[in-house]
Amino acid sequence: MTPSVPAGSAASTTTLAYTDSTVTATVGGINAQVLFSGLAPGWVGLYRVKVIVPAGVAPGSNVPLALTAAGAASVATTVAIK
Repeated sequence: MTPSVPAGSAASTTTLAYTDSTVTATVGGINAQVLFSGLAPGWVGLYRVKVIVPAGVAPGSNVPLALTAAGAASVATTVAIK
C-alpha cells in the first residue's frame, strides 16, 4: 500500500491508500478501466476497486466481474448491470 498502513489498522479517512500492484478488471468479459484500487477509508482490511463499466456490456442481473492483481485472479462473482 502507498502510503503504507500498519496491519490491523483502519485506513485513513483523509488520505487514500493505493495498492502497489496493478489491478485489472473485466465486466462481462470486456476489459474495464480501473479508476481506483486500495483500502476503503476508515475500514480495516477492506479493499475497494472502482471501475467504469465498458460500453458493449449487455445488461443483466448476473454479469460476470473478474479482478486480477499481482498475478492472482479473484473468485468468480457477478454484478447487476442496468
